Amino acid sequence: YKQVVNDWTKPRPKVSVVVTCYNLAKYLPDALQSIGRQTIPNWECIIVDDGSTDDTADVAKQFDDDRYTYLRTPENLKLSRALNYGHAHARGKYVMNLDADNMLPDNALAILSDALDKRRDLHIVYGALDTISDDGSNLRHNEFPYPAYQNFSWFGQMAHLNQLHSSAMMRREVIEQSGGYRERQWRA
Repeated sequence: YKQVVNDWTKPRPKVSVVVTCYNLAKYLPDALQSIGRQTIPNWECIIVDDGSTDDTADVAKQFDDDRYTYLRTPENLKLSRALNYGHAHARGKYVMNLDADNMLPDNALAILSDALDKRRDLHIVYGALDTISDDGSNLRHNEFPYPAYQNFSWFGQMAHLNQLHSSAMMRREVIEQSGGYRERQWRA
């Protein structure tokens, strides 16, 4: 009991954002800047360089803020193992994945973590998606989550109608109790 209380009350970031990157250096600055613009200050960003051969390391090291941590995997682990690698280093109460070619709206961490704070019966939360062109133009709202699946459907998920996008935020316990991503499923 004491260990649980100590773990729950120890100082830690509210949210850990795990950014996996494999040869996506050209997009990485936008992803990391979107994290830096968040309206809540209590976050950490774990940048997992999964054996990139581009200048991912140089880009990541430009973010001179103690909340950013750069990690390079010992080999190309593929997505599932790279996420588990990042999660093993994450300290936040909540964990969120962010692909290196994605960006977050400025209030994403605040809205999602607030939902988890207010509702103990929720374990995973996510928002809508927008798409944008490489040059920053053509911003459009994506239909996800699809109207027929506004509420999570286990049957829909099993039918490969993806219910959760890659940037869902979850309680730390979801990762700990599930054992993380299945590493044989390299795409996560």
